[in-house]
Amino acid sequence: MLRRPRIPLAAYPARRIAFIKPSALGDIIHSLPVLTAVRRRYPEAYIAWVVNHSYEALLQDHPDLDATIPFHRGAAQSGFLKGMWNYGNFLRRFREQHFDLVIDLQGLLRSGVMTVNSGAARRVGSAPHAKGPPCFTPTSSRSRISMPFTPWNATGSWPKPSAWATDPGPSV
Repeated sequence: MLRRPRIPLAAYPARRIAFIKPSALGDIIHSLPVLTAVRRRYPEAYIAWVVNHSYEALLQDHPDLDATIPFHRGAAQSGFLKGMWNYGNFLRRFREQHFDLVIDLQGLLRSGVMTVNSGAARRVGSAPHAKGPPCFTPTSSRSRISMPFTPWNATGSWPKPSAWATDPGPSV
């Protein structure tokens, strides 16, 4: 059986993109340049971010982000069955959003499950040396990135230095 050649990520025509980086405040902040780089590559795309509900306010109103998708990490504390029920509902609602491209910036089992269950035609995850089981590392239908995730990995080219955030803001 012949395989169709895979479109390079830099040329992939995504219209609906989801980032998965649900927790760790510092990691979320360090991932924001990736969001900006992807927005520059896909200026017309709808971009959403799966984030722990306690950090959702950090990302709301970000100019490069269209929506946040809150994830309740502590839902399992109310019991195993209820936690699994809530997680299953989250995964169903996430899949119903029909993302073309899902980018797993976390590289853990939970984010890998989210990525696999997204239904996205193109899934970008961490390289095999990242945390998590090998069954969630990218295969032929997904793209492989090396950690740390950089604008180069996300867009296929580095942003021009003039496009980097160099504005010091208003002087007081």
